[in-house]
Amino acid sequence: MLFSSPFSPSLGIGRFDSKFNGDAQSRAALTLSQVSRRWRTIAKSTHELWSVFSASISRNERSRPLEWGPEWLKRSGNSPLYIELRFLLAHHQAETSLAEKLVDQLCLHAARWKVIRLNVAYKCIPWFSSALAEKKLTILDDIHVSFTRSRSGKPSLEIDASPKSITTELHANNILVDWTNLCHCAASSSGGRMSRRDFIKLLARSHNILSCSFEGDVPSPSRRSVSMINHSSLHTLKISLFPSNLWDTITLPSLKIMHLHPYRDSLS
Repeated sequence: MLFSSPFSPSLGIGRFDSKFNGDAQSRAALTLSQVSRRWRTIAKSTHELWSVFSASISRNERSRPLEWGPEWLKRSGNSPLYIELRFLLAHHQAETSLAEKLVDQLCLHAARWKVIRLNVAYKCIPWFSSALAEKKLTILDDIHVSFTRSRSGKPSLEIDASPKSITTELHANNILVDWTNLCHCAASSSGGRMSRRDFIKLLARSHNILSCSFEGDVPSPSRRSVSMINHSSLHTLKISLFPSNLWDTITLPSLKIMHLHPYRDSLS
C-alpha cells in the first residue's frame, strides 16, 4: 500500500476497499497490480526516465543495442541525453559494423546530447567526427574519452560543441571543440606527450578554465618562445612535469591548489 499511495487519486483506492471486507492482504495485492499496470504506462510516457542511454558491444553482445536503441531514443522524447558507450571490439566485422550503426543512430539525436562518455576501441573515435559533421551540439557539457591502445595513428575527436568539462586519454590538442566555456580539463598521456608550448596554448584559449590536470609522461621540451599569458581564473593545477621555466611564460593569480609530480627537469 505504501508504494500505491502516490497513485491513490488516479486509481480510486476507495472503490477497491468496498469490494473487500477485512482482507487487507488481498486488497493490497489488487491495488499493487493496478499500480504496476499504471506505472508501466506512466514510465513509457515519462521522457526523463529514458534520458540515460548506456550500451556495451563486445563479442557476447552483438544485437541487443540496435534492437532497443531506436525505441529507447524515441521514448526519451526531447529530453537531454546522457550517453555511455563501451565498445570492446576485436577484429570481428560483425561487432565493428554493429558499433558503427549504433553510433550513427545516436548521432541523429546529437542536438540533445548533454553528456557523452566513451570507452571504445581506438578505431571508433573518428566515427563520431564523421557522423557529427555539420551537427551542432548546443547543450553538450561533458566529454569523457578513453580508448584501447593502438600503435598506429593519432585519432582526433572533432565536434561543434562548447563543453564545460573534458576528460580524455587523447592528446588534449586532439579534442577539437570550442574551448571558450571549458571549466575543467583532465588529460592523460595516452594520446602523446604535451609540450610546454601546447600546454600554454591550451590555457590561452580556455579563458574560463578553473581546474586542469595533465598526468603521465613528462612533456617534451619546447625551445620555441611562448608569449607570456596571465590566466586569471585557474585555481587548481595538477601536472606531471617539473615547472622550472613554466612560470617564465604564465602567471596564475587565482591559483590556490597545485599538485606536482616531477620526473625530471625536462623543461629547463
